[in-house]
Amino acid sequence: VTARTAGFNTVDTAALTDNSKMLTIFLMFIGGSPGSTAGGIKTTTFVVLLVYVSANLRNKTYCNIFGRRLDDGAIRKASTVLCTNMFLVFMAVMILAAIQPQPVMDIVFEVASAIGTVGMSTGITRDLTEVSKLVLVFLMYCGRVGSLTFALSLRGHKAEVPVKVPVEPITIG
Repeated sequence: VTARTAGFNTVDTAALTDNSKMLTIFLMFIGGSPGSTAGGIKTTTFVVLLVYVSANLRNKTYCNIFGRRLDDGAIRKASTVLCTNMFLVFMAVMILAAIQPQPVMDIVFEVASAIGTVGMSTGITRDLTEVSKLVLVFLMYCGRVGSLTFALSLRGHKAEVPVKVPVEPITIG
């Protein structure tokens, strides 16, 4: 519960082992369920992506779960949410690591906590510069509003062009 959006912790997070911090970071990155105040990519996004990867590994044409087929639009949206959040986390970690003399694991923990709107800290928040704190505030905003919602608010409205360009086969993996 604590790593998903409780805002309190029952153990000293600074005393956690690196493995425990990584597990907590993973849970904070996933976040809570849609409709909650939790940030992160959301549990449903994570499940949609797991089902999609599983279907691809089994060479299935469609992604099915609980006797229903997942819409391609939902899969695209889930992929966009994951990539957007991963980009935000990566950029924030790079910025904070460049200007903060703190262990990278603690910086990643703070960033995951901010984008997941969890409220946990390893204790380095008070030592951060103003710029670092502003980066974390931005991540908290994106985590609360939703990174996809925030990203879509920045793009202009453009009508779909009815003409499609030719498909180019590309090798993946």
